[in-house]
Amino acid sequence: EEWSESGGKFKYQSRKSRLISVSREISYESLQGIISCLINVNPNEFSIKMKYLFNSPEVLALFEVVNDDDVQMFLCENSIVKT
Repeated sequence: EEWSESGGKFKYQSRKSRLISVSREISYESLQGIISCLINVNPNEFSIKMKYLFNSPEVLALFEVVNDDDVQMFLCENSIVKT
């Protein structure tokens, strides 16, 4: 089972992951729409929390993505520069 429920919240339990390519100008709303489609969840019925871990030598708390600025920060931290 990929999802587990506890206290009314669902958590992704699968060890499978997917990579996607998005525009550097993507908005928070557009990214949530893409993620909703990938995980087959209706965004009108469920809220999705997106979090990521900074690539750091220190242990840091997960960073929650909640707006366009956070999406841009995530993309900057995880971009592959092509020349």
